[in-house]
Amino acid sequence: MIKRVLLFSIFSLILVSCASDVLESNNTDCGGEVSYDNGIKEIIDETCAYSGCHNGAGSAPGDYRSFEGMQRFIYNGSLESV
Repeated sequence: MIKRVLLFSIFSLILVSCASDVLESNNTDCGGEVSYDNGIKEIIDETCAYSGCHNGAGSAPGDYRSFEGMQRFIYNGSLESV
């Protein structure tokens, strides 16, 4: 009986604490033009095209430092499985 009361109390506390969460508005302008150099390159450089990975000399296939280097992987669909 004590376990049920304890579990119910914990569950109720979790529900109440999450009920006051507020989603912050995102003021990002999504209307601009997106290109490899304008928006994508920074993400790729920080997560893929660093030393030892997709930089043309690393252990991973491809050179993601330019859009031209990524084209083969984009158009054959292999990026979708990542």
